[in-house]
Amino acid sequence: YTLTFPNNDGNANQFLQTDGSGVLSFADAGGTLVEVAQSSISAGSSVSAVEFSNIFSSTYNTYFVRIGKIRFAGNTSLQMRFYSDTGTTEESGSFYNYVRYGLSNGGAREDGNGDGQNRFYLTESLDYDQPADGGATGFFYIDNPLANSSFSATTYGQFVYRDDSNVWNGINFGGKFSGSSARYGFKLYGSSNVEYADITVYGVKP
Repeated sequence: YTLTFPNNDGNANQFLQTDGSGVLSFADAGGTLVEVAQSSISAGSSVSAVEFSNIFSSTYNTYFVRIGKIRFAGNTSLQMRFYSDTGTTEESGSFYNYVRYGLSNGGAREDGNGDGQNRFYLTESLDYDQPADGGATGFFYIDNPLANSSFSATTYGQFVYRDDSNVWNGINFGGKFSGSSARYGFKLYGSSNVEYADITVYGVKP
């Protein structure tokens, strides 16, 4: 059997292994999520976006974004843009390509797509008038944000939300940012201000 232990840095697990001669040693289990940024916007707030600037580095090639909840002050889709520098200069060119597909709880197909857009539209229009279950919850990955080897960045994940027709939805999202310049961060926003958010960004340790 395998025994796992917390690593000294608190960021990874270790497992106990033997070389067959009775000598024991520790080794990293790998695949660890390391928190790099977090944003908590309290209920009743009103901010234009949830911003994560200057968080991408050569330390991680993949990032995992957990959305505990993001809720807006009006009906709007959840949108995303990358930052082109270490500040908050937005990548607003026609580099965003995406598809999304899912079902409502009544079995209706829910989908959308965009080619050469200036942002990702991660969801359909979200309902806001019921705070208890309004907004969106889910997660997504970002691969290769720093444009290593001039590759584009990919974004993919899953979301659940109630749309502005008061119908519950679950969808899959896949997006590609086709520009080859480096990205340093991103923002999540909509056509209405954010009134609540609980979002954490992790680097994925190989």
